[in-house]
Amino acid sequence: VWGAPGKYAVELTVDGVAGRRDLEVRSDPRVKLTSNGFQAEFALARKIEQARVRVRSAIAGAIKLHDELKARREKAEPARLVDIGLLLAKLKNIANIPEEIPLDTKPLPAPAKPGLQDISARLDALAQAVDGADAAPTPDAISGFQKASKALDALLIEWGALQTKAGRD
Repeated sequence: VWGAPGKYAVELTVDGVAGRRDLEVRSDPRVKLTSNGFQAEFALARKIEQARVRVRSAIAGAIKLHDELKARREKAEPARLVDIGLLLAKLKNIANIPEEIPLDTKPLPAPAKPGLQDISARLDALAQAVDGADAAPTPDAISGFQKASKALDALLIEWGALQTKAGRD
């Protein structure tokens, strides 16, 4: 995230030696944006970045769980195959991880809502639009973030429940 114009302190520690410098970020003189506009842009860009970190962490966890479930399926007794197949199918719906479903398992219907990968792509596009503009956030950008954030929060609840059901915390 680009920093808004203002005064900052930069701290760096290398090999145990700490250094600190003050720095001032100035706006491009060609950009006609108020201080409030810069602050609003920066605040939304930070929120988007925080959501991107959350979704990417969940995706990494989902990929790991996917691999664990596939390994369990290889060693599972026949009675457990259906349960593991259902977990994999739910994981596919939450995280958009493609998965072949065993023939003895009824596939779940296609998800009616976006998965983690979809939300990640939305947030990436929003980050580019907000951080790449020298303007206060548009109503569409604010609304888009609110919708993506709400969808992410709901999916992270489902993701947590799936982790618990799969025997992981």
